[in-house]
Amino acid sequence: MNADRFVSSFENGAYGLAAGLAAAHAAGLARGDRLVAEARAAEEEAVTSENLATVARVLLEQRRELAALRAENARLKGELATSRRADAVRAVAVAARRTNARRA
Repeated sequence: MNADRFVSSFENGAYGLAAGLAAAHAAGLARGDRLVAEARAAEEEAVTSENLATVARVLLEQRRELAALRAENARLKGELATSRRADAVRAVAVAARRTNARRA
């Protein structure tokens, strides 16, 4: 093998190796970009899930508060009805006394 062919052969091998390394590097970059994108998507999904869980907790708390307020409202309506019945009974009793007083 003469020197020119050796240099040419060596040069072709070096270029081939460089091309292979460049392709491997590009593939590694693409894989890295894909992994970063997947990690970001997973993080966004986790944040979204966490936000949804927070909203669900708040809604549950508000439902409990609403149920308590409805129960209190029902109790107060009952007290009001009792008070109105008592007022009506008093009014009837007063009217009856006045009627009896006029008759006497």
